[in-house]
Amino acid sequence: MPFIGDPWEEHEFEDMPQTGLHAKTGLGNSNQTASLTLEHLWSVMKPVYLKRLGRERQHGLIKVYFFMAFVYMKLYNTTAAWNKWFTWGPQYNVVCYKTFLTAIRPMIYMMAVHLDEIRWDDRLAYENHHSFFPTGVSFIVDTFPIIVYSPTDPLARAMLYVPDKYAAVVFKGEIVTDLLGRVISFTALHLGVMHDATIWSLGKHLRPTLVGEYGLGDRIYSPCPDLITDFLPIANQGPGVPPLPLTAAESDWNSKKNGVRSCVEHSVAEQQRPFGIYQTKFRGDPAFLEACQIVTAQANRAARRIIGPKYSGFGWQPHV
Repeated sequence: MPFIGDPWEEHEFEDMPQTGLHAKTGLGNSNQTASLTLEHLWSVMKPVYLKRLGRERQHGLIKVYFFMAFVYMKLYNTTAAWNKWFTWGPQYNVVCYKTFLTAIRPMIYMMAVHLDEIRWDDRLAYENHHSFFPTGVSFIVDTFPIIVYSPTDPLARAMLYVPDKYAAVVFKGEIVTDLLGRVISFTALHLGVMHDATIWSLGKHLRPTLVGEYGLGDRIYSPCPDLITDFLPIANQGPGVPPLPLTAAESDWNSKKNGVRSCVEHSVAEQQRPFGIYQTKFRGDPAFLEACQIVTAQANRAARRIIGPKYSGFGWQPHV
């Protein structure tokens, strides 16, 4: 790849591709949002990259490789797209695999360590309320599958294969949003067979809550005392006695509560769907997959700060 030169460093990201940043990176909801998101993330990572890579790489190329890291996650495992990388002008060439191993992949690992866009305390914003939960509830939690190729080791395969829900070999990611649709906590990778309630409980030290503050989860989180879940039929009425069914009021409450809880699924879609690396079975180092998951979650949160909350708040008051 020819040297682009320092003057290129002054260009904004929106000047780079001719076919649109949003389509190339999957970030945000427009080219402008993608450009602003990348510029912000670059301002955070530039000092790190120049310190770690500045002696090995031309400074003008480091920003190119930074951009290519997001293109890689967007176009992963798409041969036609891979071969068309950086065909927007004569100064760009297709990246070689050695460059990916020695520059792009290390930059993704560095982003996973240094980006800090997801902040748990965002949930305490005074506008973070919903009309159905005007006080006391500040966040929603859910998990999602990350499909990978089956490992050759039988023990590893047994820890990842989920036959009933996914019928696939998966890791799990856990995502927590506030009531405005902003990601406030993200963790990955978790073993596929691990119960969602266990994943939540093991990470509670990362998410301290106030007295009287609760979150929302589906019924699988019923063992968690700090999460509000569904009303469930009352079982164990005796041998041969069917469970007591829900009342009409309980069923109606479950329906309204799950309407609020389903907002977290939109954030799951934003985390998974735009990026080709999550749309096919991943083959490779789980540590690299984890780094990619963290980077896309952090980048999406940065984009959300630019776009604004996904949902409108209700009221303006403390949570407890």
